[in-house]
Formats: sequence, C-alpha cells, structure tokens
Amino acid sequence: MESVSGISKEISSDDVEKAFAEDWFTVVYQPQFSLSRDTGFTGAEAFVRLKHPEHGLMIPGAFLPMVDSMHKMRELTERVVALVANDWIALSEQGTDINVAINVDRSLLHIDGFGKALGKTLKQHKVPRQKITLEFTGLLEPDFLSETVRKSLMELHLKGFCISLDGFSVAESSQSLPDDVVIDEIKLDRDLVKSLLTKERCKDAMRSAMHNANRFSMRVVAVGIEDEETADFLARNGCDRGQGYYFGTPEEFSTLRDTYVEGADERHSGAERANILIVEDDVQYLNLLNESLSDNYNVRTTDCLRGAREALQDFSPDIVIIDLNLPDGRGVDLSGSGELGDNVSTIFISGAKEFASRLEAYEAGGMDFIEKPFSIRELMAKIRQMATYQLRSRDMSDRNKESQQMVMRSLQQTAYYGDIVQFFKNILVCTDEEQLSREFFRFSAGKGLRTAIEFRSKNTVSSYDQDMGVCSPTEVNIFEVLKEKGRLYEFAQRMMVNDDHVSFLVKNVPVDSVEKGELRDYVAVLVEALEARYREILRQRIVNEATEVMQELVQQLLSLVNVDSGEKKELLDDYSMELKMSFHVLQLTLEQENYLTDIIEKMLNHNEAAEKSTVEISNTVEYILKQMATDLAELEVKAPAAEEESAGGSTVELF
Repeated sequence: MESVSGISKEISSDDVEKAFAEDWFTVVYQPQFSLSRDTGFTGAEAFVRLKHPEHGLMIPGAFLPMVDSMHKMRELTERVVALVANDWIALSEQGTDINVAINVDRSLLHIDGFGKALGKTLKQHKVPRQKITLEFTGLLEPDFLSETVRKSLMELHLKGFCISLDGFSVAESSQSLPDDVVIDEIKLDRDLVKSLLTKERCKDAMRSAMHNANRFSMRVVAVGIEDEETADFLARNGCDRGQGYYFGTPEEFSTLRDTYVEGADERHSGAERANILIVEDDVQYLNLLNESLSDNYNVRTTDCLRGAREALQDFSPDIVIIDLNLPDGRGVDLSGSGELGDNVSTIFISGAKEFASRLEAYEAGGMDFIEKPFSIRELMAKIRQMATYQLRSRDMSDRNKESQQMVMRSLQQTAYYGDIVQFFKNILVCTDEEQLSREFFRFSAGKGLRTAIEFRSKNTVSSYDQDMGVCSPTEVNIFEVLKEKGRLYEFAQRMMVNDDHVSFLVKNVPVDSVEKGELRDYVAVLVEALEARYREILRQRIVNEATEVMQELVQQLLSLVNVDSGEKKELLDDYSMELKMSFHVLQLTLEQENYLTDIIEKMLNHNEAAEKSTVEISNTVEYILKQMATDLAELEVKAPAAEEESAGGSTVELF
C-alpha cells in the first residue's frame, strides 16, 4: 500500500516547477466494481499524487493549491489524462477493458480549447471513445452553468469523454437536471452513501439519482462504500457501480493490475462484448450507427426485415436496434413475432413522434424508443444501460425462477380471498418502497400476473419491475404518461392502475372475460391498500427527518448553553472580585460596602437561577425528544411470528 504524507508539509513554487520539469507526478487507482454481478471489476478512479524527493508521496491537498495559484491546473490535468491513457493501453493489451475516472477542476471549463487539447491526448494514445470519465463537482450551480460551460461539456463529450456529475448530495437531489447539459454519470457523494441506511433524506436523494438515471440513460456510481449491507442496498435499488474501502483502497498501477486484472482476459473476454443487430434502411443512419458502436460491440447490419431474418440464422444478438418502418415490413413484426428470442433487448428508432407509436413499440416488446433525428450520445448511453440491464436480468434469472416457483406453490394452497387478506397483513410491516414492491410482486406471481410498480413522493420517484428488478426506460415513460389517466386505464393486453402516490402496470391482462372482470375487481382494492401504507411510510419519514434535525439542534443548543453559562459566570465572578478588592481604594463606609456587596450577591444569585432555568428547559427538550424516539420505536409494526402448521402440515384457510 502506498505511503502518503499529509497536507502539513509545505511545498514551494520552485517544487512545483521541478515537479513539472522532472515528472514528479504520478497516479494511483481505486477500483470500481459492478454491483450487478460477482466478477464485477469494471473500472477505477485515478487520483494524482506528487512524489517529492524529501516529503515522499503527497496527496492533492498538499500541492494543488500551489499548482492552482501558479495557473498550472490545466497543464496538470492534461498530464494526468496522458498518464491514465498510458495505463489504460497497458491494461487493454492484457485483455482488460475498463472505464477510468479523473476528477477535474470545474474552472477549466471556462478555458477555450481545453476540450480540444484533452481530445488530442485520447487520439494520440488511441484510447476508444467513452473509456475515460471526467468528473466535475458543482456543475448544477446556477451561477456556474453558463453557456460557455455547456459548450465546453459538449466539446469534451464529442471528443470521446464521459461526463460525470460528481458529489451528488442531498442538496443536489432537489435540483433539476437540465436537458441541454451533457451528463453521462451521476456519482453519489461519500457523506450521502455513509448515511444511506440511517437517514431517510439520504435514501430519497439516492432514489432521485436513480430516477434521473433512468430518465436520461445515465450510469450511477456510489463512492465511499464501506460495508456489504450498503453495497447490497445500492445494488437492489439499481446502482450500477460501487467504489470504496469495501472493494479496495487507492493503489499504484502495478498493484491494481496484479490484484484485479489477474485473469481479466477471461472475465472481460470478447464473449462479453454484446452482439448488436442494426436494422435500418437509411444508409446514413446505418453507417453512423455501425461506426459508433463497432469499437465496443460485435455489430451486424442490414437494411430490411429479410436481411435481419437471414442474420438471425448465424448471429445471436443481445440488442437489436430496428427502424419502426422498413421497405419490406415493420420492425414490430420482427420483434413481436418471437423470432428474436426471449433474452433480446430491442430499441426502436423512428421519425414518428406520436405517442401511439411508442405504445406500439412497447407492446411489441421494445425496451426503448428513440426519435429521429437522435443524438448518438443518447443512443450510446441507452446501449450501455441496456447491457447493464441484461447483466442484471441474467444474474437474477435463476434466483427468480426458484423463488417464483416457491411462491407459486405456496399461494396455490391459499384461498382467493385469503391471498388478499394476507397481502394486506404483509404490507403492514413494510417500511420502504422496496419491501412494498416485493410483497406486491409476490402476490402478482401467485395470480400469474407480470407487473411493474411506481411510487411517487414529493421529491423522488421509485420504480420496480417484477422480472428484471428495475424498470426499463420505456416503462418509466409509460408510468409518466399514464399516471393521470384515471384509476384504471387499459390498452391492448395491459392495464395501468393509478392512485395519488402509487401506480402499477399489469402486463398480461387475461383474455378470458371472467378472469379479466375478477382482475378489475381486486386491483382497485390493491392500489388503495398500497396507497394507504405508502402514505403512512411517507408520514413516518417526515417524522424521522424532523426528529433527526431536532436532535441535532438540541445538541447544538446544549453546547451553546454550557459554553455561554461558563463564560458569564466567570465574567461575573471577576467583576465581583475586582469590585470588592477596590473598596479600600474608594474609601467607602462600612454601610456603603455592605450595600454594594448585597447588590453583587443578588446579581450572582439571579444569574445562577436564570442559568438553572435555561439548563432545565434544555434538559426538558432533550427528554421530550428521547421520549418521542422511544414512543416511535414502540409504535413500529413488528413482523408477525411464523404461524404454527396444523397437524397435517397445511396452512389454515381463512375462508
């Protein structure tokens, strides 16, 4: 492990000049792991260090202020990018294809030509597009986000860099992401991740990041993960990557390579490159897609349905990009026919802008829909998200099959109304959206339904899919469009069921009229029960957040009272002593001295009584908060103990 000096060592401008002249700068790497699979080494963040001949390896806080004051931040950034590019090429030659992130001072976005210079570095080292991520903190601040900054971000993106919104915190979560700002990644703040399991406002901020990522096809990375529980929670909620001491500390390049890249040629072999079939009759679009995707994926192209069917004979695509309208038919004919197989993700592209076209694509199994003309950045982001989506589905498929079989066997033994009563009982012990969705999916599976569900609070939106865990971008769009369409909204063989804060989508409405009628009867009851429980969860969060804030304020108040009391008592004692010591100088009579002494004693007694009252008030407030926390804990619904089985081993029927 590296030995790093603190920031107490002083570095001079001469040291900085020598550092640039004699190549004292180096980088260390902290690994990033995919949260959706076991063999998940997928990237790293690069941190700059300075190898000082006297002070040793120095962290950025020890030398960056001087570098900045000497206006050399741009030069240092270009040098760091070059170092990272060299290391990336070395890993690539070993068969390892990862993404490397570099934190960049946002002030450089105001400099003309900055993006061009960095792009030239990538080109010189022949690093493929989108393999280097530039992280910027504070991008969303209104005073900073000027037209120049927007153009610089776009220039960097066009030169092949991914753009990361670093330091996404509780405060950031309340701000809207501008549609015209290029952002490929959201990076959750260390403090947010640290308090993720204990503070509701941090959970809400995380859910806001996930929702924005789904809307804009971005990647989400959590930094500062220190335990398995936090990593599991983030994975369940759709976070793509994790970074922190739980996975590994910052290491020199050789250590990173030996520790995490050993056997990487097997983990990241060509077999992991997704196969993409492009079906597009417009030659310009076809060539653009082929050129943009070929570096990172195995691509096959054709301009018609017949060519697509021929390609399927010897090519098994993971992702299909297909035009809605083709010379010899429609793209939905291929997607909806089942010819693509069960594990293929389809993206439809079309010049049609009507919502009916989106619904048609969704009903044919489309995972996403992109209007022409489209941004190649948008498509690349969606392809990346689609690949992650497939990895999650593959990881979960075996476990889902096993759990669904157990659920089905269990629920088949329970009477129809008993299922609903049990569902009501189960959701009473749920404390968040994830638990509610799990109980809802358990009930849905028992009825042979495939569903997705969305929860909406004031600041966050959370959506879950029964089969894949997280909703596809198209499903997120469907919820957004149909949430105001009334309690029940049916289209094709699907049904949207809405309430104020909860909506769920039934994706396989029964064809039989009797079964369909039964479904309509009980889904309205289900959504009302979910709505009521979710409202209670939101109310509890408000109370918890208020309690957290009040406890912090009380601690601050007690600290201030103690400090203030001590200072005032010391001051009054000093005044009293000085006055008594000066009696002989003032030549007062005994009667005058006694009079003044009596006044002083009254002042001291009055101050002591006031301080005692203040302390009593503070203690009372603290006691009330503690009692409130105790009462809330007692009111928490406890999960019921498992019911004993009857002698025959079967559960007791309720009806």
